[in-house]
Amino acid sequence: MSCFWNKDGMCRDPVVGNSAASDERCSKCERYRGPHRGLGDVIDSVTSTTGIKSAVKAVSSAMGVDCGCDKRRADLNKAFPISPELPK
Repeated sequence: MSCFWNKDGMCRDPVVGNSAASDERCSKCERYRGPHRGLGDVIDSVTSTTGIKSAVKAVSSAMGVDCGCDKRRADLNKAFPISPELPK
């Protein structure tokens, strides 16, 4: 895992705390900071940059419901991964 927070196989994110990093755990982490792993990360990057993500999180929090962003991001990354290798 090439996330910014991954140090020697442990998540060092101050919000998440020290916990074991794994592909499964990191694929669902909304605080993942690394290369785009798939379409979900690309969409997350765009919505974060434009402020859409903050607005959606604020509205869903005020309504007391989960927006489903994290699950959607993980599902899209799994369905449409970005290959680390260029085609030959």
